[in-house]
Amino acid sequence: MKNQKRARNRKRKAKPGEIVGFLTLALFMILIIYIAVPFEPRSFQSTTNTSILTPSSTGHKPLSKVAIVDQLSAYSPDSGFMQKAENVLEQADFSVDIFDPEDVTVNLYASLAGRGYKLIVFRVHAGVNEEVKGHPVGLFTTESYTQFKYQQEQLNDLVGSAQAFNRTETVFAVTPKFIREKSIVDYDDAIVILMGCFGLYSPDLPQAFMDRGATMIIGWDGLVDLEHTDKATLTLLRLMLLQKMNVEQAVASTMNDIGADSSGSVLGYLPLERGGFTFFEFSDELLLSDINRSVLDMCL
Repeated sequence: MKNQKRARNRKRKAKPGEIVGFLTLALFMILIIYIAVPFEPRSFQSTTNTSILTPSSTGHKPLSKVAIVDQLSAYSPDSGFMQKAENVLEQADFSVDIFDPEDVTVNLYASLAGRGYKLIVFRVHAGVNEEVKGHPVGLFTTESYTQFKYQQEQLNDLVGSAQAFNRTETVFAVTPKFIREKSIVDYDDAIVILMGCFGLYSPDLPQAFMDRGATMIIGWDGLVDLEHTDKATLTLLRLMLLQKMNVEQAVASTMNDIGADSSGSVLGYLPLERGGFTFFEFSDELLLSDINRSVLDMCL
């Protein structure tokens, strides 16, 4: 009887398997609590999608990223364009990245699509290759041309040599094929403004940007003077971003205010069927698609 009593009072020792099971359950519960509690506010507060999911009481839109690729300052005085453009963009509550002439390389054209810009302004020379079918237009870099660099790209007509009017320097230029094949990711519904000559001269260049996800291409259909395109672009940015006109209205008003270039070139856009959209409607479409992708990624 005494032995039986001691046996009943002895504490039961847990089996090793039960300890492991208990610890696993505890860790699982901690993990569930950790994920569930901070997940929603952290994920939405750390992205630019906050204003759509949880609108701010002030109506403040998240910053959109804008790039100005400025190759032309290497050849011509700025005349205040960059500062004025930056002021307009900051008034519209956008963050601005400016790529100075020394930054405008072949590799920049390849990587630009991966930087998340909603608007890209190319203040760069452009030239027509009359020797190729369709007369494709190339965008200039500031990299001095040599046949020994980018040899594979040269053989495949991705880059070539280019020389601006009245200039002795020969530089690399990227072709529409380069934009289509070498952009590291898609442009993700960005609007592209081609300030230089011949942006819409032939369909190849705008189509290359659209093939890689750009939603709207704005440019000139022929030669354009630097002073003229600077004035026109500043007007266009004010109308689109501050007065919030749609693309069709902004381009038409710019032409009414500034007029065609002395060469007869006019400003236009592609695709024509999207001219009724404002920049902010393009941007909202992009933000909503980003949200849908984020939700899908969470589910996966």
